[in-house]
This record gives sequence, structure tokens and C-alpha cells, in this order.
Amino acid sequence: MRREIIYSVTLAEIYLKQGSKQKAFEIYEYLLSKDPNREDVRARLEKLREEMERKGTFSKIKEVIKKKVL
Repeated sequence: MRREIIYSVTLAEIYLKQGSKQKAFEIYEYLLSKDPNREDVRARLEKLREEMERKGTFSKIKEVIKKKVL
């Protein structure tokens, strides 16, 4: 039986609370790709991006995500 993961803002928030910013970022990007009008998701993604850029982790996470896509 194949299990389907349902991506949601709630799931992204859970990942954030667990310290998995990469997974949260991926979920926010996915949700925004499915519905570009979700301003709440866009705001959360921007906030997370800014936080990661301040800490110097954004470029590392983008590289990991890029490798997953390729």
C-alpha cells in the first residue's frame, strides 16, 4: 500500500519546530508552486529565507534541494 504525503502549512510548521528548515522550505516552495496566490505561504517562505540568509544556511539548503531535483 502506497502512503501519500499531504503537504500543508501545518506540516511545514511541524518541521520548523523540529529544526528541519530544509524540509519546511521545500514544503513552502511546493505549496507556492501549486497556488502562487497564497500570500500567507509566500510570507512564511520569505521569512524563512531571510532567517536562513542571516545565519548563512540558505545557500547550503538551496544546493541540497537542487541536487534532489536533478
